[in-house]
Amino acid sequence: MITRLCNEAISNHPENEVEIIVIKKNFENWIEQKINELFKGIKYEIIPIQKLVRIQIGSVFITLRNLSKE
Repeated sequence: MITRLCNEAISNHPENEVEIIVIKKNFENWIEQKINELFKGIKYEIIPIQKLVRIQIGSVFITLRNLSKE
């Protein structure tokens, strides 16, 4: 969204292109820094898609079994 906003600003104010590009790059660097800080404090596990689908299908079967008992 910020990239589109900066591109629009450049097209409307080409005389300020250099300043807008600097602002855009500074903002992108700030966002990257914040993302890296966030990931440092998070412990997560990547689950393969196939395993995730198996879990979802298993949940469907459990739900169907429970619904059929009612």
